[in-house]
Amino acid sequence: MEAAADRIQDWWHRAYQKTRYEPRFYEEANAALPLQSEETTLDDLLTGLRRQRVRLRTDQQIAEWSAE
Repeated sequence: MEAAADRIQDWWHRAYQKTRYEPRFYEEANAALPLQSEETTLDDLLTGLRRQRVRLRTDQQIAEWSAE
């Protein structure tokens, strides 16, 4: 995920920012991810995604998926 972080944020930016979908995108992200702030940025979403990954790995013991 770290290697793809820039591509993920670029995709989020192109797909959702400055579109009619932007409010819903942030609303759903805020509901689904452990975020720290009301003023959410794409960097915050990526941090929340990383935290959620750790949470799934530790709390639910879900194994990491590897493309290799």
